[in-house]
Amino acid sequence: MKNLRLVICGLFFVVSLNSFGQKIEIDGNIDEPLWKNAVEFNQFNTYKPIIGLDASEKTSVRVTSDSLNMYFAIVCYDKQPDKIMANLTNRDNLKNDDSFTVEIDIDGSANSNIFFRTNPLGIQDDG
Repeated sequence: MKNLRLVICGLFFVVSLNSFGQKIEIDGNIDEPLWKNAVEFNQFNTYKPIIGLDASEKTSVRVTSDSLNMYFAIVCYDKQPDKIMANLTNRDNLKNDDSFTVEIDIDGSANSNIFFRTNPLGIQDDG
């Protein structure tokens, strides 16, 4: 069992993950049996432009792992998809795009976090 502190959309969670030894194919589908036992988050608040408001759109995040990897399945809903801001651009250039960030505090120190961010077109940012 792994215990990790996660920051998802500005909220802190402590997650305990069990390794089930099953494989997940990275294909955009979350239909493998492992996802049924994943830890799910779906109660989020805003981070920008104002911290702490109720989210205007539904977001679902599932977190699971196998013996070597941690997996995130993120589904972001939008009532007005034509207003989503996303650009095909170079990696690490998501300045004004809508994006989703997962931040992981691996050792629980709050000093050595890593993050992964993506926009709706799959452009990546990390640090």
